[in-house]
Amino acid sequence: MRVLLVTTSYPLDPMSSSGIFVARLARSLMRVHAVRVIVPADWRKRSLQDTLFRGEEPVVLPYRYALRSWQRLAHVPGGIPVALKKTPWLYLLVPPFLASMFLSCLRHGRKMDVIHANWAICGLVAGFAGRLLGVPVVVSLRGEDMTRGAKKGIDRWILKACLSRCERVIGVSNAIVEKLQEMFPEQAGKLRLVENGVDGALLQLERKEANEEGLRLLAVGSLIPRKGVEVTLAALAAVPGISLSIVGEGPEQAALQQLAEDLGIAHRVRFLGALQPEAVHEQLARHDVLVLSSYSEGRPNVVLEAMAAAMPVLASDIPGVDELVQHASTGLLFPAGDESSLAAHIERLAGDRELAQTMGRNGRQRILDMGLTWEQSADACTRIYQEIGGAD
Repeated sequence: MRVLLVTTSYPLDPMSSSGIFVARLARSLMRVHAVRVIVPADWRKRSLQDTLFRGEEPVVLPYRYALRSWQRLAHVPGGIPVALKKTPWLYLLVPPFLASMFLSCLRHGRKMDVIHANWAICGLVAGFAGRLLGVPVVVSLRGEDMTRGAKKGIDRWILKACLSRCERVIGVSNAIVEKLQEMFPEQAGKLRLVENGVDGALLQLERKEANEEGLRLLAVGSLIPRKGVEVTLAALAAVPGISLSIVGEGPEQAALQQLAEDLGIAHRVRFLGALQPEAVHEQLARHDVLVLSSYSEGRPNVVLEAMAAAMPVLASDIPGVDELVQHASTGLLFPAGDESSLAAHIERLAGDRELAQTMGRNGRQRILDMGLTWEQSADACTRIYQEIGGAD
């Protein structure tokens, strides 16, 4: 089957981690499908060879929508919503951005059996193109589009229009599917659940020996407001002798570094910046506990990866996370924004390393029991493609 993936986030070279989960799904789909990916270009100068990297990768087809140095809507921490909030003049690029995406869908979708869009805005654009081409369209919704679409206004309209123009709508968590059923009951027949997977290598990852000097915490994600990293820093300040490494970059980094200074914990916090996926795996092996203090999520892949790596998880008790982390079994949950509860959980695991290790082992077993691999995700997508009449 010939599958065209449409996304606003995807690694444009081997060093990039932008939209890595979309890339992992694409690679797994390639076991049985011919896959092409259309994605916005960015501001970096690349040769064609830089983009079409590794022979076993899907063919990546970037589209331009402005002068190269202006192309900063996508491939930034937090994605398009954060880029627009940080740099309002980028709103001027939204019309050419959408027009270029639409034309790219028309150009490359003509010979495809299925178009698979990621996020609501891509689903809307691909849905229009698919109608013109007579090609069925599937869209995957991953969380942020749901959070924004739950409110009234343009985001709600985009989400509703996306659902009406796609033959199938995938939610990556039960919470997303249930919310869509509640918001758009007339579209319930289109909804399907396809959970994200994890890299199988993580299930074999050997953990480094525990550091007797203190618990090593790890936070991974874009440094944007909804990730709530300031909650983790405040909790850390209440528990002496604990270190924290933060993987990721974003517009909040300077403020978070200043907060660490103000709290007197800068010597216990390392900002590692953006890392390649393999380097993130190494950090998972080197640290004792993953901390996720987000205010909202879809189905955070870093939680799946930490569990696969036999790492206990301290996480906000929010939709999409609560169906992964089993409280007191694979980790500990706390109310979003509650730094005191998080501090108490950190203190508990710091004082009981055996409990932390048991939770980590339980998490890995849960991933195995749930069968959460990218191959399984790709197989589920294939069944959906076949449902809507994609060629065999």
